Amino acid sequence: MSFDRLAAGAVLPEFHVSAPTPDEPPENKIHEDGLARQYGFKGGLVPGITMYAWMTHPVAEALGEEWLERGAFETRFVKPIYYEEAATARAGCRRRGGLGDAIRRESRSL
Repeated sequence: MSFDRLAAGAVLPEFHVSAPTPDEPPENKIHEDGLARQYGFKGGLVPGITMYAWMTHPVAEALGEEWLERGAFETRFVKPIYYEEAATARAGCRRRGGLGDAIRRESRSL
């Protein structure tokens, strides 16, 4: 698939992932359980840069080097992903020349 052949409404392959709890303490303490819980989260947060990297997988897999060399997207994370929590990155083409991308937590009751 290429940019030129990507049709509006196209859905790209999903990417399933989970981040292991780091062995070393993170530099930013919001990624540790203690501080994250003090701020009302249920545990340490997976860093945004990691989630952004996950989101590139479906796009890079579908569009290859062409996207890696010239492609880009912006994102805003509205819900946290926690360590050891299953997540799925989904992407699709909303309009000709524009990709939509989302990362969602998977239900634990599957």
